[in-house]
Amino acid sequence: PTMTTRVDARKKGSVQEMWELLVFGWFTPVLELMREKLAAGISPDLDDGTIPPLQPQDSSTLLFREFKKQWQKDHHGKSPSLTRCLWDALSPLFIRAGMLKAVHDCLQFVGPQVLHGLIEFIRTPSDNLSRGLWLTAIVTIAQLGMSLCLRHYFFMCYRVSLRVRTIVLLAIYEKALTIDSSYYQNHPIGQVTNLMSVDTQRLQDVISYLHAVWYSFLQIALSMYFLWRQLGPSCLAGVMVIIMSIPSTAIAAQWMGNLQRKLMMRKDDRVQTNQETITNMKVVKLQAWEEPFREKIVGLRKLEIRQLLA
Repeated sequence: PTMTTRVDARKKGSVQEMWELLVFGWFTPVLELMREKLAAGISPDLDDGTIPPLQPQDSSTLLFREFKKQWQKDHHGKSPSLTRCLWDALSPLFIRAGMLKAVHDCLQFVGPQVLHGLIEFIRTPSDNLSRGLWLTAIVTIAQLGMSLCLRHYFFMCYRVSLRVRTIVLLAIYEKALTIDSSYYQNHPIGQVTNLMSVDTQRLQDVISYLHAVWYSFLQIALSMYFLWRQLGPSCLAGVMVIIMSIPSTAIAAQWMGNLQRKLMMRKDDRVQTNQETITNMKVVKLQAWEEPFREKIVGLRKLEIRQLLA
């Protein structure tokens, strides 16, 4: 009986852990603590005692160690590639997120198909009640599955993007500490600072929606299949609109890229001047150059804002 009790307790614990993982139950204590602070009139600030501890596989030390291992392995074989090393280090979680997104997109078309059957069931009073219950249960399960898959998909994607940002940030920082000083003659410190702040953030934002490269075609293909069954060749009009909009979208993306490139050049100049001013603050104070440097930094900031609004 003791052994049976231990086995049952272990199964119960594993089931509870799986359920908390499925519904993000590990975050419930944080919400409850914040609600208690709000009820007591205390600002619900997040601190080390509120946020759950970081999992070992998400620590910067292990992530950068794995990346360096992949980088050294890739360096021996051929010219090293940052994209290839990041893929080798982080692809398992990224692929699992893509599988969840594929399931979500497939379940997305269950509702419209079952809805047609529900309409026919309502129109036929003599139809069996169990059929309507089954159709309702299918729609409910499909919606629950969609919600869970989509939430875990975004959670995994944001987790991967945060790992990518951490690895790239540490790689740039390590390179900045070991690179020869002559490098900074042609590459100002402001450019390196933007690489560590702005560019890594942009890379993190891109990773979160990188699966759109393939699931957009999956959604279009499934939509065309079901529309062809309902409308026939008439649905090709929508395809023609999508194809005709591709050139204009490409032109707009190229235009936005050029604007972003010019904006980053302005930002590099401002950060470079700001960094030099802070570094040589003693000289600036000694020579009473505060006002000229302030006007120069403000002028560069105005140019950056003007470029941003252009």
